[in-house]
Amino acid sequence: MVFQPVVELDQRPAGVSIHSFEALARRGDGEVRAPLGALQMSYVWGDRFIIERDSLLLGKAIRSYAAADADAPWHGTKPLSVNVAVRSLLSDSYLHQVSAALAEAGMHPRTLTLEISEQDAIQPGPGERWPQEPLAYFHRRLTDLARKLRISFAVDDFGVGYASLARMAELPLTQIKVDRAVLHHPLAVEELALVARVARHASDLGQASTPRAVIVEGFDDAAPVTLKQIYDLGIHHVQGFFSGAVASTSLHQLDQAVRERIADRVRGEE
Repeated sequence: MVFQPVVELDQRPAGVSIHSFEALARRGDGEVRAPLGALQMSYVWGDRFIIERDSLLLGKAIRSYAAADADAPWHGTKPLSVNVAVRSLLSDSYLHQVSAALAEAGMHPRTLTLEISEQDAIQPGPGERWPQEPLAYFHRRLTDLARKLRISFAVDDFGVGYASLARMAELPLTQIKVDRAVLHHPLAVEELALVARVARHASDLGQASTPRAVIVEGFDDAAPVTLKQIYDLGIHHVQGFFSGAVASTSLHQLDQAVRERIADRVRGEE
């Protein structure tokens, strides 16, 4: 399990920092790509294996993160995101694993965000009947879990799979993670602007104290959208190899030279 930083953008080098980390499964510390075949195999086998996979990955992520955090070069624990399937969030056994893993590692629940992939359908399984329309039923489930477990939820991979504005707008999410595919779309800036408006909607209406955070994933030097364009849209969190901080089993600060280069790009000076 390795950890990729989410960078908080700023026009000043001093304001550029690591906001949080995402746990990613890898075959080894030096691997760049996930073992997708192994991770997707459980979908062929069925719900039981999806839940078992997510439970094992969650436990590994939290234990590894707690160990890496103990050696981190800063005070306080930065937030951690872990991927989860829709079916796992409907399983009480998985949710018990969440509580047990956090307690065993001594990590506060507010540290953890579970990222729900947009590639997962929100719908009853074979033979299931839900008492409400699927999105409403899942909304109630997440609200209940957030209250009981005191963890947060994010939508992951927005822009692919089952992506929809209704799903993004109606679920009780603290973060919206935009898939890198959006960056390479001809209307990328317009799409990002729409996501930013949806993220601000509840706070603009006075229904939330702060907007949801929007995180752009997979940003690199090949992206046709600039950091200045992203920042000017009010999106201040970016994840990708542009920071020079690759995913690793240990946690590292950003070098001063990296912070200066990112600030220059946010100001449009590079």
